[in-house]
Amino acid sequence: FDATCRRHREAFMQMWTDWMYSMFTSPLKLVKANSMPRIDPSYETEIAPTFASTKKRIQEERTKRDSVQAQINEEINHIPTDDRSAEDALPMIQKIIEKTFSRIRCAVSDQMELYSKSFFLLPMLRRLEGDMARLELGEQDKMQYRARSEALLSEEKKNSSVLTDLNWCVDAIQKFRITCNDSSR
Repeated sequence: FDATCRRHREAFMQMWTDWMYSMFTSPLKLVKANSMPRIDPSYETEIAPTFASTKKRIQEERTKRDSVQAQINEEINHIPTDDRSAEDALPMIQKIIEKTFSRIRCAVSDQMELYSKSFFLLPMLRRLEGDMARLELGEQDKMQYRARSEALLSEEKKNSSVLTDLNWCVDAIQKFRITCNDSSR
């Protein structure tokens, strides 16, 4: 059991590391994919979307995806490249990094639960089931369980005999009580 869990955890952590690495390797692609609109405070009054409203929302999201990437590219292009403006460039770079990182963090946190259940929990449970089905006890364990089973069977026979005797006693007492009640009338 422990070996299966450990092996699966290592495989999941490698996949997680690869996933995070790919996100940070090309953050602009992730930023482009991150365009979910903010939830309006009056979301409770929302109604189910229609086909037309869904088409409109998809168009808006696609436009926003391109605009987020274009906005970041524009900010990158405004960074001065000459050595004299290095002090001015630093806050601009910091701002772009923070904006990009916040988008990545939002995307990761939105997908973390789904990712961990899909690629860790469910596969681990499937593998664990298979490994547990193939699990076999050692000879010493088999002997211990066989001895325990025999002891329990012996105890069951003894208790069954005691129960039979007790039932006979209860029946005899009830018959005696019935006969005593009948004779006292």
